[in-house]
This record gives sequence, C-alpha cells and structure tokens, in this order.
Amino acid sequence: MSRLRHAGVSVATMSFFSVMFFGVIPAIILLSARAPIRVRDTPAGFLGGLLAAASLAVVVWLTVQFIREGDGTPAPLAPPGRLVRRGLYTRLRNPMYLAYVGVVLGEALLIRSWLIAAYAGVLLAIAHAYVVGIEEPTLRSRFGADYEAYCRRVPRWWPRLRAPEPRALP
Repeated sequence: MSRLRHAGVSVATMSFFSVMFFGVIPAIILLSARAPIRVRDTPAGFLGGLLAAASLAVVVWLTVQFIREGDGTPAPLAPPGRLVRRGLYTRLRNPMYLAYVGVVLGEALLIRSWLIAAYAGVLLAIAHAYVVGIEEPTLRSRFGADYEAYCRRVPRWWPRLRAPEPRALP
C-alpha cells in the first residue's frame, strides 16, 4: 500500500475515532445524565483545554510517525509493516492510547465533569484489555523476537524517563 493510501486510511480512522471518543461518547454520557455541557473559564478549564490540545497534537504526530516509520497506520485496517519504536515509543509502548485518555481528561477539566473523568478511566481500562488481549499477541506473532526484545526494554504504560541505551534501538 502506498504512503498516500496509508495517510488517507490514517486520517479517516483517526478522524472517526476522534469524533467518537472525544465528541459523540462524551456528549451521550453528559446528555443521558442531563449534565450541562459548558466550557469553564477557570484556571482548571484553561489547563484542561491545554491538555486536550497537546494530547490531540500527540495523536496527530504519532499517526504521522506510523505512516513514515511503520509503513502503515495505527489502525488494525492497515497495520504497520515495520515495528514503530522511535520517538515516544522509546519511552513507552502505548503513547497513542495515553494521548487519547489525555484528550478526554482535558475535556473533563475543561467542562468540570466527573462523568467525563470517569469515562477517561473506563477508556484506559478498555485500552489495557485490548492491548493485553489482542494487540500484543498480534504484534508478537507479526514481529516475533524483535517485538519481545522491545517489550523487555520499553514499559507498557508508565513512561521511562531516562533515555534508552544507544545500542537499545537499531
């Protein structure tokens, strides 16, 4: 598949998931609870907006990285042909999922909603179940010993703060 096609699939997939996870699902949660949806003009609201925007920028950056380095997309529809393990992927294995949760937590702060904060927790739990039950076994079968070595070097969820050894990554 060409890079242009990967880019199209990535943009379409990320757009769909972004609209669903950041817009539709939070709106359904708030509307079903009859909770107000108002942006809060407070320091916490400002920090929430900043967190949501920064996290969304990370999602876009990582999507581009998947197209360039992985020769694929983060989506199961067009998975990467090569293991992506540079940039944020040297610090933790699942930065995309954490960025998604960061957007939702930012929204929770922005509109001061405990319901949306709880949704962020549920989203993280679902991501964990998916990663452990589906994604990691799939990557192990696709990339074999290379992925196993990567898993030994890089933590799943809690980022490594120190830079990896220079020989750690090819």
